[in-house]
Amino acid sequence: MAHRWAGEGSRLLAVARDGALLGLVELDDAVRPEAAAAIAACHRAGIRPVLVTGDHAGTAEAVARAAGLVDDQHPLEGNVLARVEPDGCLSPRPPTCCCSSPGSTSRG
Repeated sequence: MAHRWAGEGSRLLAVARDGALLGLVELDDAVRPEAAAAIAACHRAGIRPVLVTGDHAGTAEAVARAAGLVDDQHPLEGNVLARVEPDGCLSPRPPTCCCSSPGSTSRG
């Protein structure tokens, strides 16, 4: 069930108490319409957008397809990088990779 939900772009949370599984919660975070338009504009301009996420690979693929990042002309391989490792870096590492943690960036 978890793989099916991830393949649909959902996130899955397990709820437990004292080590006993109480249930599963499915969360759906729809792609914003402006994201698909921005990705299409990048493709038209010859810019290759890449999705970098710590989400489950199936969730990342479903989100990338919904946003238009992955389609018949733009393959999944190399355009979607998922499964962040415990050290905060992607696996496998792309040729150029900058790893950061949420606390290492500033907003100004």
